[in-house]
Amino acid sequence: EMLFIMTIAGSIYFFIKWTKSNSYLNLIIAAIFVSASTLTRYEGYLFTLSSIIFVALVALIKTKKINTI
Repeated sequence: EMLFIMTIAGSIYFFIKWTKSNSYLNLIIAAIFVSASTLTRYEGYLFTLSSIIFVALVALIKTKKINTI
């Protein structure tokens, strides 16, 4: 349980850091945390799906220069 919470918190931290800095290294680290969350609990698969949608939306917003959703 604690390991799952740590992987979710780590991935959210690096996702936010990626949106601010636009560094692919932060995105890769976030992806590693997301992958680790799937290894700890089955709920990690739902988090994987939501993180894929999040990355797609952020990439779309950044490429279209949209400031609000």
